[in-house]
Amino acid sequence: FASSLTIGSSIVGKAKQHVITVPSSQQDYRDVASLLVNIFNEQRQLQRKEENNMLLDFKWNAMGKTLAIREMTSQYIKKGRKMGSSNIKYEVLLVKTNDDSNQVVGMAEMGISAIPSLSSSSSGTGRAVTIGLIAISPDVQNMGLGKALVQKCEDIALNSWNETYVYAAVEPWKVNALSLFTSCGYQRILEEDNSKRDVIISVPVRYRMQTEMRPHLLLGKQIGNADDAVGIFTLKERKEEMSR
Repeated sequence: FASSLTIGSSIVGKAKQHVITVPSSQQDYRDVASLLVNIFNEQRQLQRKEENNMLLDFKWNAMGKTLAIREMTSQYIKKGRKMGSSNIKYEVLLVKTNDDSNQVVGMAEMGISAIPSLSSSSSGTGRAVTIGLIAISPDVQNMGLGKALVQKCEDIALNSWNETYVYAAVEPWKVNALSLFTSCGYQRILEEDNSKRDVIISVPVRYRMQTEMRPHLLLGKQIGNADDAVGIFTLKERKEEMSR
């Protein structure tokens, strides 16, 4: 489960009770899967109150949830082994409690993603560093852990991968996630037709045992020295920058 990077455990959070590190065992990946399944199932249920079905909920709690955690654990283990033995830019970061339990209470997943909207040609696909996922347990939210994960992702992108732009895709209804990235300096990417419309991209989202394509807002940030951070956040300008 070797990471593509060597990072030390960084003590983070308002009370300095948590650390950011990388997965080092199958149990770490099981904890990540359990965290994600619980968080995203709860979020989607809140969004889909009108679709609640007692029979489906019973089946999910009886066996579906366990199967989903098992499947996601397997996927992360396979991906971790593959990426750890290559030079592919990909990383999973964990937030753990800084005590004997080492409980996983947060995570972030980042890598190089294909974003067609950023391509400078009709047939090409723009590739850029993307924070694909950030999740924090409800029990430890509002403690600065999400912001610490974003900052760690930016540090990896800049200092380990030599990248100067980072992107994030967020579902429009996830107000807390939008607030997190906005507070970290991310701005919405706008269409290049001067309409001031947000760029919308489709991203696969897992809900229970199904995957569906969901619309996401595209946000971006230029990182690096403050003097270099000029803020290119329209598609036209960003494509011109990527083609240089």
